[in-house]
Amino acid sequence: MSQLGLFGTVLVLAVTAAATSACGERPATDAAAPAGAVVAEPAAGTLAPAADAETVVVTAVTGGDTFRAGERRFRVIGIDSCAGATPGGRDATAAARRLLSGATVTLTREPGVDRDHYGNEVRYVETAAGDVGRLMVPAAHTGVHRGSSTASAAYLADLALLDSTGRNCGDAPAPVAQAPATREPVTPRTAAPEQGVTQSAPQTEAPRPAPRPAPRPAPAPAPAPAPRPAPAPAPAPEAAPAPSAGGATYYKNCTAVRAAGAAPLYRGQPGYAAKLDRDGDGVACE
Repeated sequence: MSQLGLFGTVLVLAVTAAATSACGERPATDAAAPAGAVVAEPAAGTLAPAADAETVVVTAVTGGDTFRAGERRFRVIGIDSCAGATPGGRDATAAARRLLSGATVTLTREPGVDRDHYGNEVRYVETAAGDVGRLMVPAAHTGVHRGSSTASAAYLADLALLDSTGRNCGDAPAPVAQAPATREPVTPRTAAPEQGVTQSAPQTEAPRPAPRPAPRPAPAPAPAPAPRPAPAPAPAPEAAPAPSAGGATYYKNCTAVRAAGAAPLYRGQPGYAAKLDRDGDGVACE
């Protein structure tokens, strides 16, 4: 080959390489995954990370679906655990404490949902073991929450598939015990007596007399009434004044006249005085 032909070949190769670089081919690392390769996805029972997620440390568990992180109060979205006073409520609280006590959890907010009517912040709750709602709802102490301030329809449908038993708090009334059936007494059959043999009547035990009740103790005698105090003696009647030396009778007042048995006094009688006859009709101490 001549030098001119060799130079032309080199020139063509250089132009081809420049054109290929200008087209911007993708590097080999950006190629499609080979057939049969497994694409990594979020683990089952976990929530995909959200932009508004936050991490807190649980300081107290107050119920099957409620807990505290410092001064903040939270409720697990989408589930409804039994109240703490019921047997199911005690089981739910114990299960939540095993999952959450002292744990670091990731909280995610449902769009448009912030707090319930008790003031609790309503959140999806993720632990190292998985989503708390999905872990709690299969047990009988927790069911799917259908009220307001709840999760998305897709999440609730997922919980409903896990909630096969429904919520049972154990506070249903106990079944009424039925009285045992009574059996009728069986009368024993007696063999027919042989001919010529006199069969005596069966002896029956005489009924035992009923025990007599114990005599009641005699009532205690009533206490004697206290003696009444003797009435005070009536005041002695005022003695009639002694007649004066001149023989005239004098009464101080009508009380003295009555005490002497001389009332009434008429004008002209001994002891009559005008001061004792108030109306002046001639009769004193009427």
